[in-house]
Amino acid sequence: MISLSELLGAEVRSRRDGALGHVRDVHVSRTADGSWEVDRLLLRESGLAVRLGLRKSRGANRDDSIGWRDVQRIEDSVLIVP
Repeated sequence: MISLSELLGAEVRSRRDGALGHVRDVHVSRTADGSWEVDRLLLRESGLAVRLGLRKSRGANRDDSIGWRDVQRIEDSVLIVP
């Protein structure tokens, strides 16, 4: 298990493209049982702008976010995606 505080600021790297950015915020959604789960990781400065309330979240924008389910593994605090 990983805590949200460990995710914030973590580097995200693609096996194909290298560095993609750092986690600036997370997008969560409510599950059927009423609990919350991480849905997407918001990257780059646009994610930070959402966090600070300077911009509204666009949800699942592929340009500045990565799906949590796309994270294949975590190595030395670096999130690895395809």
